[in-house]
Parts: sequence; structure tokens; C-alpha cells
Amino acid sequence: MLFEKLAHHRRRIIAVVCGQVLSALGTLVGVRLLTEFVSPAVFGQYKLLLAAISLATGILIRPVIQFVMREYHDAVRDDLRDQFCVIARKFFHLYMVGVSMMIALLLYGVYFHSFRSTFLVVIIAVALLLLQASVEYERALFTTRNKQTGAAAVNVAAKWGVPLAIVGAIFMFHESVHIMLLATMGVLLCIRGALIFTETISRDTVAVRKTHNTIDRGKLVREAFRYSRPLMVVGIFSWIVNEGDRYFLNYYQTQDAVGIYSAAYGLVSAPFTLVVGTLAQFLYPIVFQACSSEDPARHRRVIAEMLKVTITVCVLGLVAVALFGDTIARIGLGEEYRAEAAGIMVWVAAGYGFLAVAMTFDMAAYGHKRTSVMVYAYGTAAIFNIIFDLLLIPELSILGAAIATTIAFAVYLFVMASFYYLSCKKEIL
Repeated sequence: MLFEKLAHHRRRIIAVVCGQVLSALGTLVGVRLLTEFVSPAVFGQYKLLLAAISLATGILIRPVIQFVMREYHDAVRDDLRDQFCVIARKFFHLYMVGVSMMIALLLYGVYFHSFRSTFLVVIIAVALLLLQASVEYERALFTTRNKQTGAAAVNVAAKWGVPLAIVGAIFMFHESVHIMLLATMGVLLCIRGALIFTETISRDTVAVRKTHNTIDRGKLVREAFRYSRPLMVVGIFSWIVNEGDRYFLNYYQTQDAVGIYSAAYGLVSAPFTLVVGTLAQFLYPIVFQACSSEDPARHRRVIAEMLKVTITVCVLGLVAVALFGDTIARIGLGEEYRAEAAGIMVWVAAGYGFLAVAMTFDMAAYGHKRTSVMVYAYGTAAIFNIIFDLLLIPELSILGAAIATTIAFAVYLFVMASFYYLSCKKEIL
């Protein structure tokens, strides 16, 4: 049923596949360039700052974006989608400005009097957070509206533009975290500027002006808060599982270890992101439509077929990394990174495999607005991750971090799958 539905959208499928292929290539080229021209220590600092931005994104931004993606399909049933898009965009931008100001004021009070250089980095990071959130929101809106060419273009521009800009900036100036952050900001600013002039925004605005506004904004905000609350907690636990090990490595080992570990993850993630990201980008609207139709048999068929595809892809990816890990490291990483990174690639691939399969159950939870189950799943995984990070990283360094993260992803998959199948029996999901 799923693949029959996809057959009617060949152009969109081509756009998604081409976009994901170009994005994956951009990731691979980016990792190779950065590991060639950036030392592991500086690369580690950069990744630690991006991990901090990721924490704020997971707690404050991504839950709201997920709400907009899901709620859009309920608005379609009432023929209010154009109005909804414009109102939701304005709400999100106001929300992001408020969040950024609060974070900047908080960090101003903490850092200004003692660490002026650190405060400068923090201010750059807050500005980067604002830009990244705005770009991510527009890409998500393209995805949920099935405008896959736009979503692919945004993703490709970021994947290729950021590493090229960083390397160019390093050649023009010097190697530093400040330069890397400013180069990243420059690329995102260009993407955001291009999005302002897209036809989608103009069409939505015209449509709203020609119709009466019948959407209750107060109700929309209340619904967003209700939907997002559990996802904010998920953001904390998810960050611990996905990014927290960088800080354990930084504490117990060195920033060089953080850089090598991050480079290995970036390299191995590319093929998994290519396939699973392609499925996710195109299937988000299909899954949400199936869930919105209130037909349990329909959405269960969609989830079952997605599960078969993700398991097959992840098994093949793990086998490929196990067989050709040394070759992948030699081609994809700079000389300073290769030897240590090659030793953890199988564990990284296994972890990404578990996470990719779990994505199927994530989409079911998002679609049915049962995001509270993700709190339990990520909470359990975070506990396991912290325990094994503390046990393994002091002795095994990046190998210990990779093993701990793989265990945490396996736990997350087990808990999400258990919730889903138990809920199906009770006709909750």
C-alpha cells in the first residue's frame, strides 16, 4: 500500500533522492575537508559548541516545529492550510526572538564580568541558534507540505555551504572556533535570505489577505504548548544520548578525542542519513495523513512497510562498514583522525542502525500525538548512556563512548518498539 502510494509521486521521489544524495556527498566532502584543514582540538571545540546549540534546539525549537508539521494536516481538513502556515510562521519567529533574547541575557549575566572572550563565542552561538532554527523551520514546512524540492535545496545548501565556507575562512584568516562559527552563520544567513523570497511565502500571504482569518490563535498556542511539553523533556534526554558523550570525553580525555570521535560519527552517519533521511523526508506527510485519517489499519500498514525497509538498509550498512571500515577511514578522514576513528566505526554504524529503525516508531508517536512515550524511551536510554559513559570512557576513550552510545540506542529502540506494539493491541496507536 505504501509503495503504491509512492508510485504516484515520482517527481517528488526524484527530488528527495537527489537531494539526499547531494546532502550525503556534502557531508562526506565536508568531513574530509574539515579533518584535512582543521586540527582535532579545534574541531572538538567547534563540535562542543554545536552540541550546546543542539541542546537548546532539542528543548525549545524542535518540539514546536514537530507540532507545526503535525497540526498542518489537521488544518488541511478544514481548508485552512494557507492561513495556518502564515500564522504558524509568525508565531514561530516571535517565539524564537523571545527565546534568543532570554538565552543572551542569561549568558550575559553569567559570563560578561569574568570571561569576555567566552561571552563573545556565546553571543555568536545564540545568533547561530536563531538562524539555524529559522532555516530548519522552513525546511520542515516544505517537507510537511510535500514540497520536496524546496526541502532538498535547503538541506543541500547547508551541507555543502558550511564546510566550504569554513575552509575558505580559515585560509583567509586563521584557524579558530570564532572563524568557524562566523562562517557557519554566513552560510545560514544566505540560505535564510533566499527563503524570504520564495514563492511559497508570497502565495500564503496573498491567500490569507483574500480570506477571513478563522483560526483561533489562542487555541493554536495552547495546543502547541500541550503537544510540545513532553518533547521538551525528550529534547533533554535525546541530547544526553546523542551529544552528551562529547562532554564526558572532554572531561575525561581531551578535545582532540572529541574531534576524532565527532569526525567518525559524521563520516559513518552519511550513508544512513542518505537512505533513512530520504524515507523520513518523503514519508512524514504520508504518515501524518494516515494518522489524521483515524484509520488504524491504514497507518499500521504504513509503519510495517517502513520498518521492513529501515531494517534492511541498516543491516546492509552495518555489514558494509564492518568489511570496509579501514578503507572508509582512509578515504574520508584526514591523516590525524584515521587510526583512532577506524576502530570505532562498526560501533557507530550499529548505533545509527538502531536509531534509524527506531525512527519508524518515532514517526508513529508524532503522528498520533503520543509523544509522551518518547519521554520514557529516551529517559531510559539516557540513564544507560550516562552509566556506560562513566564506566567506559575513562579507560577506553572514544571506543568507550561509541559502545555506550550504541547500547543507549539499542535500549531506545527496544522501549519504543515495546510501547508501539503494546499500544496497537490496546488500539491506542
